[in-house]
Amino acid sequence: MTIHVFDSSGEAYDHSQWRDDITDGDFLFVPAENVAGWLEKAWPVAATDDEGEFHTIHITARHMFEQQIADVREAFARYMGEDWAWDLNALYDNKLWQPAGL
Repeated sequence: MTIHVFDSSGEAYDHSQWRDDITDGDFLFVPAENVAGWLEKAWPVAATDDEGEFHTIHITARHMFEQQIADVREAFARYMGEDWAWDLNALYDNKLWQPAGL
């Protein structure tokens, strides 16, 4: 699993559609919008209450994705807690971040 960081959810959505390095299950973080999610097949799906341009999971289907939602939220909370999380390079260069232990 890889975490990709973007400066907008629209940019994250667009990049998830054409970049070969973003694959099914990768996490997509948008700190500036407080949005985090993952790529589910071809769809960026929000795990946070804030959704931005990501898709949402209908309430009747959320139980199928409970673990994925929990994993994304936990990783996003850890990411946001890091001092370097707001590094402009992460926001503007879309750098990849691979956390230890995940």
